[in-house]
Amino acid sequence: MNGAIMKENLESTKLTQTPEKALEQKKWEAIEDIRENYGILFISALPKGFAEQLGMEGDETWFRDALGLPTGSKNLKTVQATLEALPDTVEEGAVIIGGSPHSVYEQNQPWIERLEEFVRIMHARKKPLLGVCFGHQLIAHTFGGTVEKNPKGREFGTVMIDLEKEGERDPLFEGVPKRFQASAGHRDAITKLPPLEKVAVLARNDMDAHQALAIGGTTRSVQFHPEIKPAVMEKVARFREQILRDEGFL
Repeated sequence: MNGAIMKENLESTKLTQTPEKALEQKKWEAIEDIRENYGILFISALPKGFAEQLGMEGDETWFRDALGLPTGSKNLKTVQATLEALPDTVEEGAVIIGGSPHSVYEQNQPWIERLEEFVRIMHARKKPLLGVCFGHQLIAHTFGGTVEKNPKGREFGTVMIDLEKEGERDPLFEGVPKRFQASAGHRDAITKLPPLEKVAVLARNDMDAHQALAIGGTTRSVQFHPEIKPAVMEKVARFREQILRDEGFL
């Protein structure tokens, strides 16, 4: 599941029939099997009407396209976390939690508290889980990490990401170069890792030392947006034009 997103949006090496590449092919087939036969539960954390303000469809369409699923596919089920109850059980093969303009440390947001409990349950059940941007921060916050305004400021646009040694070995970044470009747009950041034994930093850059994390064997998260293409970032930039001008991006 996670590698499928990376495969769609990040440059990777073309497969050949060497033994190593044959093994890689089998891995992709396993990923595609999860996607096609077991499905993915996508948890959207966008407020109601936010995507429409940007002049776009909901963020589930970004992940649907990144995963290579057709419009109307039954293999991507979406739950709106700000509006809907989260499921007690998840039949899908994996879960993705997307981005949000909200901060995970906001007070009096019961939906965030419910989502954190959901993360604890999915992690305990070893359900494959990927958090993206807000989802990345939420997972860290859930397990005791610190999330706050990044002292270095906002990160926005197309940025360079560097894999750590752990990231080079992790299946999440299978076939991804040690240094790659990705879309990013966030003011908050993880400034202190969760105090857990099995936490590894998979990727970093100069703006954020925790661009990707692994927690145990089945929970992964990324601060950047592997699902967002440049056309979407352009619309976000227009929506936030004044803020970006004030902060020197434009």
